[in-house]
Amino acid sequence: MQLIKQAKTWAATIVGVSTLAIGMNAQAQVATYTIPVVVHVLYNNANVNTVTTPARIVGALNRTNQLYQGKIAAGVLDGMANLQGALSVEFKLAQKKPDGSATTGYEAIKPTPTTWATDAGSYIPNITAKYNWDSTKYLNIYVVEQVASNGMSGVAWMPSEQPNDPAYNAVFIDYRAFGGAGDTIWKRYEAVLAHEVGHSMNLKHTFGHNGNTGVTCGNDGIADTPTTWGKYEQDVTVSTTLYACGNWTNVENVMDYTRTQTMFTKGQLAAVEQTLKGTTWSRNNLWTAANLTATGLAGASGGTPTALTSGVSQSVNLASASQKLYTIAVPSGTTSLNVNLSGGTGDGDIYTKFGSAPTTTTYDLASNGSTNTEAISVANPSVGTYYVLVDAYAAVSNASLVATVNKAPALLSGVAQSVTLAQNQSKLYSITVPAGKTSITVALSGGTGDGDLYTKFNQAPSTTVYDQKSDGNTNTEQIIINTPQAGTYYVMVYGYAAVNAASVLATVK
Repeated sequence: MQLIKQAKTWAATIVGVSTLAIGMNAQAQVATYTIPVVVHVLYNNANVNTVTTPARIVGALNRTNQLYQGKIAAGVLDGMANLQGALSVEFKLAQKKPDGSATTGYEAIKPTPTTWATDAGSYIPNITAKYNWDSTKYLNIYVVEQVASNGMSGVAWMPSEQPNDPAYNAVFIDYRAFGGAGDTIWKRYEAVLAHEVGHSMNLKHTFGHNGNTGVTCGNDGIADTPTTWGKYEQDVTVSTTLYACGNWTNVENVMDYTRTQTMFTKGQLAAVEQTLKGTTWSRNNLWTAANLTATGLAGASGGTPTALTSGVSQSVNLASASQKLYTIAVPSGTTSLNVNLSGGTGDGDIYTKFGSAPTTTTYDLASNGSTNTEAISVANPSVGTYYVLVDAYAAVSNASLVATVNKAPALLSGVAQSVTLAQNQSKLYSITVPAGKTSITVALSGGTGDGDLYTKFNQAPSTTVYDQKSDGNTNTEQIIINTPQAGTYYVMVYGYAAVNAASVLATVK
């Protein structure tokens, strides 16, 4: 089979982006922009539809999300990991059609004429006029039998290029270049979708609009992408660093033509965010709450929550885009809360929030990789109820959800415990006090360093919230609690400076 390649000369004229001197701070990893996607598979040969499986569609979107969210390790080849950006965006299969009925977010179509599938690039206005779902509400992606006879793997137009002609508001990908991590034959094309979506979000090639890859120097108008002539690779060869146009080339950039695309720069993603906030082609409507509701992607509550018991596994089975809500009670004296999703098949993500149900856009912590292996750890959690939302980015089968509440180890009266801490590290203990006791003495001694003691009844103390403290300049500290209440006292040893081989001893009388 002839190898598919991206054309050296871009089929669509890309204009209208001025140089952007954009700030280089990475974006916070919160799913701020959820973009509803519909994938139309246009085919003449039935094998095209067979190959473009739901798993492959989800894999391609997952890889695209990872690239935009800065989750792929970069800099191995070109040493430019410091340029890598991260944008809080998620391209997600729509769950409602324009008429409000349910959908999987993709459809297979054998068009008439069939040349719309075999030479799609020549008929884009015709195709989008007939098959686009409302492009002010959905990002339309077409997987076709062939984009063009020259072997081009994808094509897309920039909003600034055709601002008054939404007929070009779509992304077209050759089915052989449509895939995500894990594909075997087509793995080297796993960033093509992200590349073409980049054009639809106003990104040029790094070597510029009129650049001839590997020959002519150019730039994309983005401040932190080096002027380059880019690097072109037709097949599976591995990129190496390239010095051209007075710069080392960012060969791992998604908007280059390499097969080692792992990153966008901070400036590129700032430009994408600018586009998402713009009115051209109604990009600013895609991610609104009203549109997410209309397309079936609004953050759901996950139904009536199911209570989790610490350390006890719950089996999770969810259809794609569905959700399930859980709760876990966190008592006083908890040192950490760990939430883990693992096993089974699919792609489940987890979101946590204290005191109220999270959504995929409103949460305290999230773990949303491309598999069912997800983990969240909350250090020194608040006392009360934490909510856990499992969101099936792709259908989840036989996964396991476990929440573990880690409590402070007990100090037994008269039994010393050895303590070693790094600077600013702390360790929490609990003491159970029966009724009728007259005093508790807590002492820290021995070893080297500077450890401090803090105590509080029925609640874990901190360096600012406590009942009593002893914070001298050594490891020799003591707290005496006279006429203690019956119940649980908590003791925190805090390493003001590193503590090595000290002993903490509680004596209840």
